[in-house]
Amino acid sequence: MATQPKPTPWKDWPDLLAPKDLVELMPGFIGQKRAYSIARQIGKRYGRSYVIQKEDFFDWLTGDKTYSTALKLKEAKWTNE
Repeated sequence: MATQPKPTPWKDWPDLLAPKDLVELMPGFIGQKRAYSIARQIGKRYGRSYVIQKEDFFDWLTGDKTYSTALKLKEAKWTNE
């Protein structure tokens, strides 16, 4: 039986993300179409590309700034490894 790949821990994420980075950092959870949809919602456009800040993504994912702020301050892993 195949195992689900684990997302990359928070501390290993770059500060700025492209949609393809979301696909690589969250394998099996976010696909290419969804990553571009997220980028259009919360990212900033630079030319023809979108860039998402790490904190903005986690704020969007959890729906609350408290969680991403706590992660940043404590350098915790959001994957609970």
